[in-house]
Amino acid sequence: MSLDSVAGLNQWPIEYDEVFPYYEKVLVGIGLSGAHSDIHEGRHLMASSKSSSTDVDIKFSTWMGWRSRNFAVNPVLRRKLSGAHVVEGSIVYGIRENSGEVAEIEATDRFGETVTYRARTVILAAGTFGNTRILAGSDVAADLPQLGSGFVDHVSKRVAALSVTDWDRFRDFASHRRYKGVLCSPRLVPTERFVRRSTLLPSYAHFEFELPAESFPRQARDLLRARQANAKSPGLLSVLTCGVRDLPQLLESISKSIVKSQRPIFKSSNVYLRVDVQQPTRRESRLTWQNAGTPGKEVQLEWCVGAEENDSANAFGREVLAVLEDMNVGANTRELLPDAGFKDIFHMMGGTSMATSAMKGVVDTNLKVFGMDNVYVAGASVFPSGGLANPTFTALALAHRLGLYLESN
Repeated sequence: MSLDSVAGLNQWPIEYDEVFPYYEKVLVGIGLSGAHSDIHEGRHLMASSKSSSTDVDIKFSTWMGWRSRNFAVNPVLRRKLSGAHVVEGSIVYGIRENSGEVAEIEATDRFGETVTYRARTVILAAGTFGNTRILAGSDVAADLPQLGSGFVDHVSKRVAALSVTDWDRFRDFASHRRYKGVLCSPRLVPTERFVRRSTLLPSYAHFEFELPAESFPRQARDLLRARQANAKSPGLLSVLTCGVRDLPQLLESISKSIVKSQRPIFKSSNVYLRVDVQQPTRRESRLTWQNAGTPGKEVQLEWCVGAEENDSANAFGREVLAVLEDMNVGANTRELLPDAGFKDIFHMMGGTSMATSAMKGVVDTNLKVFGMDNVYVAGASVFPSGGLANPTFTALALAHRLGLYLESN
């Protein structure tokens, strides 16, 4: 199925060039511009030994440090939000407008008391589920037939188990590494040529490292998590016994990771090639809220994952495995896993899609809710289609664009 096959659901009403300038503005705003550009303009350290394939390229995903990623404590963003009132710690049930000048937000605070907030401009930034839920309880819901439609998520599956033959070489190729406070993860992505001539859904491949249940790092992690949750945990004696047994491996992996600024990969890890797939937008995938506008309302999620996703993951996975063998990255295919199930990546998108009219979506090209004069939506819920990469960067770029629009109006 082509991503353009469901007419009226997944057409972006703005061009990429209208969003592109805001990516750099976001990077500057959160203090990552220089590091991020250096990483993506550079080359993977093994790119020089890349195979002759013109179908697969090697790039990086970047992950912000906790202080930058946690917008509640990001010092730059906190200063910029100093003039806004952020409603948090309350359950918002709906919004209504008073004469088109003031929006009234109906909510219950953390003490169970009913409260009403009033504002001249409201920006919903409650996530894909939260944004659709709040609008479903608002007075404009009946005029938004597409509210909740176009829900998508990225799906991911293991396509092969790998055997590592040269740990030093494989770590150099596959390890996450840190640069100027940014964590970089290598990704194997289809080239533009491959995407244009292929009928597959857009996908990318990466490595997954699974620690055996009896290993010291896994036991120590399980112990910490269990204590945080007051749940049953492995005994301390068992953890210490595993630590003594695995001490040589532990020291070896940590020392090499420090020298090369890499995340440690233990030799006892099970290694998999995993492929993440962009879903097509399907009319039957949607969020529906029961008892909208009441404290007891519940969501009904109809989310479809089809054969197209599975076929695309397996096909691109085989392409990547052939390239890895040609490159001699220090790992070989041990077993193909064509029937491995998908897992959700929790990149929920859609539900309040951007469109040119209320018959096609929920917000206009400036992210204003159709039928409301001063209510806007920020976040991945406005995406008419999912895209392949993590949606956060695009959601932030659109939010920055919205902020400048409101400032100029």
